Amino acid sequence: MYYQMYYPQDLIQQLRKKDLVIKKLPIYFSTFLLIGCSAFKQTNYNPITDLPKEIDVRYGTDVISKKESALKIAEILFSEDSPNTNFEVYKPFKIKLIADGKVWDIEATTQEENFEGIRKTYHIRLNKNTAEVLNFWVER
Repeated sequence: MYYQMYYPQDLIQQLRKKDLVIKKLPIYFSTFLLIGCSAFKQTNYNPITDLPKEIDVRYGTDVISKKESALKIAEILFSEDSPNTNFEVYKPFKIKLIADGKVWDIEATTQEENFEGIRKTYHIRLNKNTAEVLNFWVER
């Protein structure tokens, strides 16, 4: 006695669809992997030393429009951060405008090394329009 199996037409179509899905599975998986890994892409943005992407402009005139005002504010902030440091040895401070003239970049470097043989450099960046401290760090 011979047994002959008859497949319904629906079953054959389902098997063909599954075969297509299995063939396309590596393509789907590799696409998902590439998209998923792009979220973990390392950026070189450092929140301490790099400026924010957008710099606020809130007022019609700049709060710190003069170089001398920026230097006074920087001197106050430096002395608040390190009260035991004599900032007279750091003078003259280097100051320049960066980010299309929106940010004061102030740098205070010692001329000599301290007793530990370390030369410190203080950096501060102030928003010219809002007087906001954008960055403040010390290099050793």
